[in-house]
Amino acid sequence: RGAFRTAADYTDLITVQPIPQSITLPAIDFTSDWFIVRGRLRMADRMLEERSLVHRNANTPAKFEAVQRERVASREATGN
Repeated sequence: RGAFRTAADYTDLITVQPIPQSITLPAIDFTSDWFIVRGRLRMADRMLEERSLVHRNANTPAKFEAVQRERVASREATGN
C-alpha cells in the first residue's frame, strides 16, 4: 500500500464507519519532511545498492540531511 497523498485517499479507506466529527479534512495533512531515497549502480556483474533515510529541515528548505544509510554490494550469479 502506498502513502496517502490526498484526503480522498484517506476517506476512501474508511467507508465502513463515518468520519468522526472531531476530524475535519483541513486538519489532516499528508506532507512529510522524511523520505527514503534508493539508488542502484550497476557495472558488469557487480551491483551497489544504497537506501538512505533523509530529513528535510523545515527551517531551511534547501537543507537535507541523511540520517541513516544502508549500502549493499553484490555480484549477480551467472547461469553456468
